[in-house]
Amino acid sequence: MRYVSKKHQGNWQSKEFSESPVSTKLLEFFDEKFPEPVVTIALCKCLATVSCKLERPRFSMLHVAPPRQGKSLSSNVVMKMFAKDFYIDLGSDFTLNSLQRYKQEIKENRCLYENDLTLLFASKIKRGKERLVGGLSELLADEVYTYQDFQSKATLRGWVTIVANMTSEAYNNYKERLFGLTFSERVLTLHHVLAKPEMDAWVSKEEESKNIHFGDKITVDDIENNVQEIPQKYLDLIQCQAREFSYLSLRGFIGCQDLIKGIVRAHASLNKRQEVCDDDFKFLSMMKDYLTNPFSPYEGKIVTYASQGQSYRSICRSIGKPASYVRQVYAVVQKARIRGILPPPHVTHLSSLNEKTLAHPEKCRGGA
Repeated sequence: MRYVSKKHQGNWQSKEFSESPVSTKLLEFFDEKFPEPVVTIALCKCLATVSCKLERPRFSMLHVAPPRQGKSLSSNVVMKMFAKDFYIDLGSDFTLNSLQRYKQEIKENRCLYENDLTLLFASKIKRGKERLVGGLSELLADEVYTYQDFQSKATLRGWVTIVANMTSEAYNNYKERLFGLTFSERVLTLHHVLAKPEMDAWVSKEEESKNIHFGDKITVDDIENNVQEIPQKYLDLIQCQAREFSYLSLRGFIGCQDLIKGIVRAHASLNKRQEVCDDDFKFLSMMKDYLTNPFSPYEGKIVTYASQGQSYRSICRSIGKPASYVRQVYAVVQKARIRGILPPPHVTHLSSLNEKTLAHPEKCRGGA
């Protein structure tokens, strides 16, 4: 494969990826093309693209950011870097019924690129929206989905992953249903918002980088299709990382563990290795900055402190909020319990709740 040469480098170091030359060259390329936060996320899109060719667990992702901050651009650039037998470009509007035209491609294992979930959801009534999201979740989880209406019945079968984009505003509107339909448990949501200096730099960089191209396409022969089981020495580290991912992203521990396994195995595959190594976990650490929703920045911290046994009032102090913020803390903790991130309260505790304690949720955790 041929790559562009390095001109400058972001906050990562080439020496950190001594056994991952492909990742190093991709990061160099993305650093020339995109603002800094998008560099890491673009490499994640490469991993999701590769992951469709590997045994489970696999890695899928949702890229969330405000408009005009590199979501669609990075997806389009990544697709052009890979051979056609890696992905299907679904555009911004499709139905489960329309996926039948890709039945053979899906059977041959593909990454489904959806460029704008915001537009897709806006074009669907509620029932159609939920059926679409539920169908994609089932295809990701079970490798098969049967679509049936009053006219026809069709089955889609294959190893698939997803790379999708969504605006921050739309995500905040739809996120509860995405979790409710298990879609957000099947994909890792990565957020970014460009600061003003990054926006200013991006304006000039976008124009300058138009003529910078990656080179030869990455083909199936360029990756390792037979990545071995993750060595025992990394399993404790995966559990520790999964717990942190779970708290920061407000998703279940088991789902995070599977996603992490999919990430490190895809990173090994991209770099033509049969075994995972320390490099794969170094890249995993680079992803943590993008797990927290910047428009709900305290949720991950609240769940982390709650897991340590802190009371609601104590959590308010830990995140620099007044005692009046206790209601919001209570709501986040309850959401984390419903999603299985935190254990449920004891039955005796539940039986003691009444309207008065619900009106003062700080008492549920012992006050100050």
